[in-house]
Amino acid sequence: MGSGFTKQELLYLKKRFNARSAKFSKNETILHIDQDSNQVCFVLEGTAYLCAENEQCERSILRFFRIGEYFSASMLVPSEYAVSFITAKYPSEIVFFNREELFRFCAANHDWSVKFIRLLSEQGDKGISVSSFVLHQRSIRDRLTGFFRQEREIQGSDNIRIPIPYTDLADYLACDRSAMMKELSSMKNEGLIEGKNRDIHLCSLLTEE
Repeated sequence: MGSGFTKQELLYLKKRFNARSAKFSKNETILHIDQDSNQVCFVLEGTAYLCAENEQCERSILRFFRIGEYFSASMLVPSEYAVSFITAKYPSEIVFFNREELFRFCAANHDWSVKFIRLLSEQGDKGISVSSFVLHQRSIRDRLTGFFRQEREIQGSDNIRIPIPYTDLADYLACDRSAMMKELSSMKNEGLIEGKNRDIHLCSLLTEE
């Protein structure tokens, strides 16, 4: 199924609109709250994180964006308790489009309209609701199961590649890393998942809804 635009589609749009792109080093800030809210940013290379940081400088990962997915300054909601920003997890390249220009083009071209509606569905309210559902599960196992099912839908296979490091996955799922790794080991022992490192096969028990 995939998520977002393909890299080839982004390169076509970049050329068509003569859009600006920029490269960012690992952990370099891409967007902060004061930047232009009329631009839409797409990941061409790398991975970006939407983070929040509290007064104690403790950071949380709220969402992550892979190649072909988009983000904008409108996602950076100011809070009394935290500042939010978008940063590069790895060396990344980001393409910046004018929101209105891109929307008009997609609305006027049927094929692109279908692609863009699909993207908005995957990353918009649906994406937020799925992430919220995962995080509101009480147990670590339920959070992991919800995350794996989400990735199975995005990656279109029972063989998935966890898109972020385990330390960041624990942060994203709001759980302790050692407890999460212990739960993953238990799930493997019970035959729910197989694999090593970040390459996971979802077995039949886990894939049952």
